[in-house]
Amino acid sequence: MKIEWCRDKERIQALISFFIENVDPSYISHGEIQTGRALDRGRWSPALPRILRDEFDSYFEKGPVAGDDCKVAVATTAGEISALLIVKIQTMGEVPYSVLSDFIVKRESRGQGVGRAVFAWLQAEMKKAGIGRIFLESGQNNERAHRFFKSQGFAPCSILMLKEVAR
Repeated sequence: MKIEWCRDKERIQALISFFIENVDPSYISHGEIQTGRALDRGRWSPALPRILRDEFDSYFEKGPVAGDDCKVAVATTAGEISALLIVKIQTMGEVPYSVLSDFIVKRESRGQGVGRAVFAWLQAEMKKAGIGRIFLESGQNNERAHRFFKSQGFAPCSILMLKEVAR
């Protein structure tokens, strides 16, 4: 398996397809709702492909802005994408940190060590960059992911709640 940071705009469509093919509604968290990727906790937006294209375009065009940076990492096995990560890095503040916005492993590769290998790579990359913490958020019903993240040393540090007021 090869894991590397990606800024190749030629790969955007493949990354969008990988994302859509390998997530289900249990993946939806507040981040997906806030960005418009999802309509609510159980439904992806019909505009998801366009929204993802806009996001990837912005990630691949911009560099660090005011201490904030977003990076895309791709793991490939035999030339095919096996995992996708989107990591937001914040170096301002007392302890530099990253937010693991997306961590998607190919459905057929789950439970085979791909996630562990990719996460070990990410930890090493963050350590090299002087990043002291990794945060993530996960859909409330994404129990398999929760077990994985707990096995990697993550622990809950807050509760995020949603109240729909008006639409």
